Parts: sequence; structure tokens; C-alpha cells
Amino acid sequence: PLTEQFEEVNYQRTPYGPSSNSICRVINANSCGSGTIVGFRNGKTLVLTNAHVAGTTIGRTVSCQFPNLNNRKVNAKVIMAAYSDQVMMDWAVLEIDEQLALPATKLSKKGPTGQHYTGGYPRCDGPFYQKLVTRQFTHNGTVWRWQPISIGGQSGSGVHSFADNLYYGLLTWSWGG
Repeated sequence: PLTEQFEEVNYQRTPYGPSSNSICRVINANSCGSGTIVGFRNGKTLVLTNAHVAGTTIGRTVSCQFPNLNNRKVNAKVIMAAYSDQVMMDWAVLEIDEQLALPATKLSKKGPTGQHYTGGYPRCDGPFYQKLVTRQFTHNGTVWRWQPISIGGQSGSGVHSFADNLYYGLLTWSWGG
């Protein structure tokens, strides 16, 4: 089973904290990644993921599948996005045409400290949850490196604090950890 393949990176099926309730699988054509509900606006749900997961074309439609809504799949459209490996930018905001009955994860305004976890869909399976250990910050604090390294499909996962369950980072590229 897939769980056995992930033992070396300490994945588990049981969520670590309440922020895990707002995660989803983001499906774009034949690829997938992860996302997290980060807010509501005008009766609609906002999901944060990576631009390399959802694309950068405003209005593009992708699917979001929510494990805490019996794996319900809903359409979402890209309403904002930015991607550049030159300035370390890779994010997209998706909008779902209804307010889902799940909590929004609040974004932190502070830099990360302490222990963190992520929840997502490595290799498009999951959700799986993982504890992270910070190794260093680079690029003037905009790039957060941790161990264990991520696996394809985890892109777009939120990085949450065990201390306050706030959203501190967006998992994207893996550069050797």
C-alpha cells in the first residue's frame, strides 16, 4: 500500500490539527496537487494553492475534492495567480461558487517558529499528514526549507503551526530539502 511507501517520510492518515479540516485535492486536467480553504467572500469559498498546480490563467476551471465533505468534488476557478521561480513566487487563489460548510484556515502575519505540519495529496493519494522540521530560511526569509522533503502532489499544501493552527507557508518546489 501507498502508506508503506511513505513511512520513510513519516506520513500518516490521521490529521494533526483542526487546520487539516479545510484541505482539498486540486485536480487540473491529468495532474493534481493540494489546497486549503483560506476564506469566504460574498457567499463563495476561497482556496489557496500553487500556480503550478492550478495554472495562472484567470478564469481557468479546476476541481477541488474535500475529504471532510465525503470527498465531494466541486469546480473552482482561478481568480488570482502569480508564478516566477526568479522571485520565489508560486501561488493561486481559487473561488468556489458556494460557501462550503468547512472552516477557513487563518493566515499568519508572523514568521514561522516551532513545530509545523502539512496535509495534502502526495502522488495524488491521501490525504496524508506530515510533521515538518525547519532546517533553514533563505532568500531573505521567503524560502523555508524543512525535512523531510515533499513529494509531487503535495504542492499547494498549507503549512500549519501546532501551537496556534495558523497557516504559515505554502508548500511548493523542493530544492534538495
